[in-house]
Amino acid sequence: MISRIQDPEDSEAYALCTALTAVVLAHLKFNPADITQTSHTVDNGWVAGESERARASVRYHEKPSLELLLSSFFLHIFYANRGHVWRATVLIREAITLAQFLELDQAKHYKQLSKKEAQLHLRIIWILSITERGHTTRFDLPRILRLDPDLPPLETQDVEPGLVAFTDLCQLFQTFGRAMDSDMLIRTPDFFIGTDQKLLEKRQLQSKTQVQQADFLITQQWMRIMVWKMSIFHVKLSVNADDENLSICFPERVAQIVLMYLNNLSRNIIEAHGIGMQMKLADVAISLADMLSCIPWVSERRQVMKVGPGDMVCHIAQTLASLRGNVNPRMEILFEKLSSQGWGCSPRSMSTTDISFESLPATTPITTTTTTILPIRQIEDVSDEPEEENNDDYDDYVKRTKLHTPGGY
Repeated sequence: MISRIQDPEDSEAYALCTALTAVVLAHLKFNPADITQTSHTVDNGWVAGESERARASVRYHEKPSLELLLSSFFLHIFYANRGHVWRATVLIREAITLAQFLELDQAKHYKQLSKKEAQLHLRIIWILSITERGHTTRFDLPRILRLDPDLPPLETQDVEPGLVAFTDLCQLFQTFGRAMDSDMLIRTPDFFIGTDQKLLEKRQLQSKTQVQQADFLITQQWMRIMVWKMSIFHVKLSVNADDENLSICFPERVAQIVLMYLNNLSRNIIEAHGIGMQMKLADVAISLADMLSCIPWVSERRQVMKVGPGDMVCHIAQTLASLRGNVNPRMEILFEKLSSQGWGCSPRSMSTTDISFESLPATTPITTTTTTILPIRQIEDVSDEPEEENNDDYDDYVKRTKLHTPGGY
């Protein structure tokens, strides 16, 4: 790719590199002192526009390739993190459609490939699969990607630790996907107990960074909540907290675990994961708020405790509200629920000394780095007038979103 990007005629490579650069720039936290020392800086929105112009110049809809597929994927990440729900949805479906044209979702595609190339293609189709699964679940949209059950497995031997962590995440999504796609006839109490146990059994044994750990652990708890919400339509839940995921009190249990994780994570790590993790955390808080609305006596019973469920809801809400660049469409719903319950969101200190769940290692400070911005190739003249930011799709979605209960349950 390094050699290809030097070729002024290779628009596919340029489209991919600029899409990836836009995502990276959007996540970087620059030190103001470093910015003045760089030769020039580039707005990440402009870089994303460069990728789209490069893609248009090669009529990418008529010529599928891995480079164009990945440029669609990274643009999806970029626009999703800016709150452009509709645009992000079109882009992830576009990436999936390109992958289907290339037959990455079919086992026969891998028969003639070398092991290295096959693993690369498998990682691409799996990242599309878990991204679509998360996006469609959060926004109550239908999925279009179905993977061939005979796909080769992702290798965990002789690969970088980061790729092993990715495989762990894929396995977690496999368990979650089977549950969400299951036949309604088998959704019995035993089914939901077994699914929750399978999700808990998944471990990320070889993760080396807190960023990877945070993604896995928060996603795992979010999946437990989503499966619990599905169970509401199929089994009768009890008010006994000891019944775990068959109890209406289950969100309180999950929120306790999530708060323990949050107390061991820096804000930078949560922000680095963008809107996906923010919405997962909001879903946990909203489920807990709904639980308290259904059985308010739970909150009253816990007044003698140092930290009650109302405090937990407020703490998660305040954590989310403090994040920079927050475009979380769940926030309006969450604060409406807090307001309707009369919670002032002034939680007491969230001490987790009495919680015995598995903990994350201590958070290490995140330092900023000086980044050199590569010159941007000109495909066409760029207008001096700034492009008007259009958040209509985000605003419309927030207005339409109610208590999130994905369809098809």
